[in-house]
Amino acid sequence: MAVTSDMLRRRPWSCSLASNKPYRFTGGKFPGKTTIQSRLEPGVELLPERGIVVTGFLIGELARRLGNLRLAREYFDEVLALPFLSKYSSLLTHIHHVNRLLKEAETAAASRIPEKR
Repeated sequence: MAVTSDMLRRRPWSCSLASNKPYRFTGGKFPGKTTIQSRLEPGVELLPERGIVVTGFLIGELARRLGNLRLAREYFDEVLALPFLSKYSSLLTHIHHVNRLLKEAETAAASRIPEKR
């Protein structure tokens, strides 16, 4: 089977989503260490807190840039709700800036949707 450019683009995206999956919120809350460890593939190490912030942010930012505003909002909401986010002030500033860009994109997209009568 020949490797296509579309396949090359999908693989990093799939890897990013899979690497962040153990850290996704459950019932609106960040999972505990035991839950995260149970979700990890065998041999995979826990990400440090900063890695969790960066990975979630990057997935949200890529989703925003690719036009998937729903997925971007989902990830940004989770990143902004991380209990340890405030430890990383330089990241926090950048995340809030990109979150504002996402809100602008959401507003613009909502204004393009025709009203149902």
